[in-house]
Amino acid sequence: MCGCLISERCDHETEIRSIIFINTKLKGELAEMDVKCNDLTGQRDRLQVLTSTSEMNDCRNHYEQSLLQIQVLQEELHMCKINMDNLQHELDLLRVNETVRLCDSMLDSAYGTT
Repeated sequence: MCGCLISERCDHETEIRSIIFINTKLKGELAEMDVKCNDLTGQRDRLQVLTSTSEMNDCRNHYEQSLLQIQVLQEELHMCKINMDNLQHELDLLRVNETVRLCDSMLDSAYGTT
């Protein structure tokens, strides 16, 4: 009976050592995770400060203003191209009319009609 109790005691001691080992390992992992969590929290806080500063807002506003200005300029360029095409068309028509008048004038002088 005493041998049985000693054997049980050894088994329990082995199990307790195993539990202590696992517990120690888990405590180490928990400590590492805590350090990483603190690092990430610090990074998050720094990023929040950076993104909420007036400099960031100024930069964002300047960027949006620039985009609007680009849009206005693109629209203006488009209108200028349309205007140029219309003017070129008018110029082409004037040249055609001038050529027709010149031909009519040459034909009139060649055939003597007035």
